[in-house]
Amino acid sequence: GYILMFSSIIRSSHVPEFLCASPSLRATVWICFMGLLGSTGGSGLHEGPVMHPGEYRVIGPFPHGNRELSDPTQAFNTSKIGVPLDECLPSELADNATVTWQTVPVTESGAFHFEFPEIRWAAVTGPLGDGASQIQGWATANFTISANSSHGTESVQGASESDAKSTYWLEAFGLRALYVGDARVHGDPYHFGFIKVPLLLAPGPLPVAV
Repeated sequence: GYILMFSSIIRSSHVPEFLCASPSLRATVWICFMGLLGSTGGSGLHEGPVMHPGEYRVIGPFPHGNRELSDPTQAFNTSKIGVPLDECLPSELADNATVTWQTVPVTESGAFHFEFPEIRWAAVTGPLGDGASQIQGWATANFTISANSSHGTESVQGASESDAKSTYWLEAFGLRALYVGDARVHGDPYHFGFIKVPLLLAPGPLPVAV
């Protein structure tokens, strides 16, 4: 799990306007994949349609792990990359000291926002200070990578078209890093807008976790 950025200064006009800083305690994350399409004139590649999931599953908040990025959920049942597998986990920030997975829909722009409205932030930050509002959690989603032979595909002899991999750009605003499948890749934590990670992906479902 990684600390989610609540407000950041927008430094590039390429970054969507919805990522502007908000005065409320709200985490905003934007993750997308873009196919690289071949130009009709053969002069190079250009970005194809942007792909977003329909929803995310989120669990939190938990106290953040400071510089060491320690994750309190790792004391419980987790997947290979550390995603919690239990439906309910303890958190000292909640009234009943437990939090559960919740579904967060994606906005029209592809972002997802979550504010954990069930947490009484005034009561938490009163005795503990502003440091109590520095939190972490996990979010997961499933992307669908479609087969597209019109851009940078790579296949082996005898492989079917569905096995061919294509090159995609990954953009992840507001995140230091994330997992695409089992691979950890860089994000764009400060919303600069020019950090794009090229990935060779096969068509089909693709789990993403942060």
